[in-house]
Amino acid sequence: MARRIDIGIGAAKRQCPDLIFVKPRFEVYREVSQQIREIFAEHTPIIEPLPLDEAYLDVTENLQGIPLARDVALAIRSRIMEVTVLNASAGISKFLAKLVSDHRKPNGHTSSRRRWALPSWRRCRSANSTGSVPRPART
Repeated sequence: MARRIDIGIGAAKRQCPDLIFVKPRFEVYREVSQQIREIFAEHTPIIEPLPLDEAYLDVTENLQGIPLARDVALAIRSRIMEVTVLNASAGISKFLAKLVSDHRKPNGHTSSRRRWALPSWRRCRSANSTGSVPRPART
């Protein structure tokens, strides 16, 4: 809950006194994260890992020979679902990838087209304390 509404655990517990915390299983997380990294590597050797379960991939010349970045993202998301039974979000364009991938979470796909992305980016207010930006309005 805290992550979804972007509040700390303490504040979430105050708002929901009956909140149950589940002990994290970091070993499982590391294992699945490695599986996802291997899926990324099936498509490109150019992987810029980010914290947690995110990465930027340069798929300009991808190993599968898929011509469109959108289709590479769809293939990667499909493979992640097949291997891990987890949803994945993708954003196309490194500059706007975080913005557009957050736009359709948890199992979404958005390509940042210039006619949508630039006006939406301008409407975004300053980044909040976590460094993320608010979801833009659709035009």
